[in-house]
Amino acid sequence: EYGTHDNHEPKRPRKLLLNRKEIRRLASKTNATGITVIPTRAYFSRGRVKVEIALARGKQNYDKREELKKHIIIVLLSSLLLAVFTVAADFVVREIIWGALLNGDTVLFDKTTTQ
Repeated sequence: EYGTHDNHEPKRPRKLLLNRKEIRRLASKTNATGITVIPTRAYFSRGRVKVEIALARGKQNYDKREELKKHIIIVLLSSLLLAVFTVAADFVVREIIWGALLNGDTVLFDKTTTQ
């Protein structure tokens, strides 16, 4: 029976297109040494989806701490820069409004100034 968009099974088991030697090598590495198989790239080729896979080992605890430190530093710096730019932009807007008022210009509160 052929499948259409109405009656296909999206989570059915798929074939792994590797030869027996490659499958055994992947199975032995993942079972014994704490290495896992991860997809590195997925792409379409002639109407089929192809996935490149790689063997990888998880991060150690010290690696995770380093990444956490980097993330915290980036978040703090970005919030600091946002605060500085917000204050600077607020200062510039105030200077424009005060300059317009001192020159006798009409200041409208819809972010436009007219003479």
